[in-house]
Amino acid sequence: MEINIGRDGIKNTDEPVALIYYGRYEVNSWSQLFYAAVKALFIEYPEVINRLISKEPNRVLYLRTTTIDMKEPMRISTILYLDVSRTPLEIVSAIREIFARAEVLNINMSIEIRRAEESDKIQKKYLTQESQIIQSKQNSTLIAPKLTPNVMSDISKTTPVLTPTKILPPSPPNLEVPSFMKSQSIRKATMKENYIEQMKYLAQMYPKQMKAQIGKFLNHRRITLAESGYRYFIEEVEIGAGLSVEINFTDEQLKENLTYYNKLFLK
Repeated sequence: MEINIGRDGIKNTDEPVALIYYGRYEVNSWSQLFYAAVKALFIEYPEVINRLISKEPNRVLYLRTTTIDMKEPMRISTILYLDVSRTPLEIVSAIREIFARAEVLNINMSIEIRRAEESDKIQKKYLTQESQIIQSKQNSTLIAPKLTPNVMSDISKTTPVLTPTKILPPSPPNLEVPSFMKSQSIRKATMKENYIEQMKYLAQMYPKQMKAQIGKFLNHRRITLAESGYRYFIEEVEIGAGLSVEINFTDEQLKENLTYYNKLFLK
């Protein structure tokens, strides 16, 4: 069954089969479908997606520049992650929100789903067929000839034991992942990777404000932000806007650094 993202309803019990959007992308979970949809829309409407970056973890559409506090993060772009841990209703609502922000009226994205009642029908059909086989065997009359013990012994050695034929429900098809999903790594980013990407994002979005922070915040008496080429950094990474950060910290210390800089700009 195919439903239109912009028009038709969805139930939390529905099972996704494919995303249809300028092609058909088979999926085997709502998480996969959510990622495929947002990734496809990011390719088409990058500015809209970037404006939806959320600072509140309880929002329906959870896009962040770090994976901190995310339940099931997947990378959308270099510094953008999507938490795909959402219910079907939340996922459809989030996709609609993206189209609304992009001011798209005629939404041509649809989802191929399998209704829960359709799965029930398959199961009931299977149970009915199996019951009929069992009932048929119970009703059949077997007339056994009178056989001597020696003959019975010979028959048992040569006659194979037959088991009732069991009719299984149809197996699910092999599902393909969209090509753009195959190329994306779903490995959870390390704290250092998160830190570098977030600091690059801040340097890109707030270059003047970040430059004003040079040398101000120290962790364990060590400078965390400086001009590129700062000679006292142990492990320097350039983040743009003529700035560099020290990443030779423990994960806990990096988290402290990130908390400090995020609070300055992402209030």
